[in-house]
Amino acid sequence: MRIAGELTAPVGQGSRGTRHGRSAMGGSEASFAQVLEGEERRVRFSQHAEERLQRRGVMLTNSELEKLAGTIDRMREKGAREALIYMKDSTAMVVSVTNRTVITALDDVTAADSIFTNIDSAAII
Repeated sequence: MRIAGELTAPVGQGSRGTRHGRSAMGGSEASFAQVLEGEERRVRFSQHAEERLQRRGVMLTNSELEKLAGTIDRMREKGAREALIYMKDSTAMVVSVTNRTVITALDDVTAADSIFTNIDSAAII
């Protein structure tokens, strides 16, 4: 899945062909802790969410992904498990905070007539 020029692997698939051991600084090896921290902070998208975003032509920028990741971090600190995150660009996402995974995504038209169940938190970003 392509999000603002970066490749994001679907849930359950590794990022084959991606080299994780290199840093941006001169190509030296990144520490294991840095690589692990980056992977732990990464937001994943289920295949269903990817298909919905692609079908609706929604492209998330790096800035939007950072906001999403930060929101998930704050929700996790407060004990959230399943959340509705509404982005001001009119995209709503149901997110597993525990797994850092976007489960599904809706545009503003679809979200207007929807009832969201099995969530314990909501955020507007």
